[in-house]
Amino acid sequence: HAYNRSGPIRWILSHLWHFKWFVIGMVVMSVSMNVLNSYIPILTGRAFDAVLESTPNVSELGRISLIVLVVVLARGALDLGARFCTEYSANGVAFGIRDELFLSLLGKSQTFHNRQKVGDLMARTANDVRQISFAVNPGFDLLFDSMLALVIPITFIAFLDWRLLPAPLLFVIGFYFALKRYMRELSPVSVEQREAFASLNASLAESVQGIEVIKIT
Repeated sequence: HAYNRSGPIRWILSHLWHFKWFVIGMVVMSVSMNVLNSYIPILTGRAFDAVLESTPNVSELGRISLIVLVVVLARGALDLGARFCTEYSANGVAFGIRDELFLSLLGKSQTFHNRQKVGDLMARTANDVRQISFAVNPGFDLLFDSMLALVIPITFIAFLDWRLLPAPLLFVIGFYFALKRYMRELSPVSVEQREAFASLNASLAESVQGIEVIKIT
């Protein structure tokens, strides 16, 4: 496969493109699941209206209960389907990146390999590739699902009564700035952790290699 290496984001997207139908399936099922999830409170309100009538409408209550059951089951099935698509895409991306890396290493000269630290290459081929897989699932999955969990309920609130919008909108604004500050503080720590892991793995591999040389001699 040919991958776009003009930038890290385009490179990852070019890997995801080979699993585009699974990504589309995840998006469609996640949106549908969140819509159904937001529809349950509306059904609950209708059930209360049916009970609080001067003459309780038992048949309407039974019909609403059946609809709620169907919605909950459909929501669960869509959630499982979306998670399956995300997991399949993440594993596929990790496999493609690892395959691309191995092919690139096989094409390098022996001089290139002699200049590299074995532990650093091991860290990149094993742990770094796994981290990219985690960036897709649960990273992208949680990010997209959290965004839907904010946007869709607020949309339903707007259709119910626009006067209810200020409270959730103020929460979203506060949440955005709090999350931005948290990510700004977390980013250097995360980068430092990855660099420390690569150095530790490189030192460990060199030590093990040295022990093996001593045993042989």
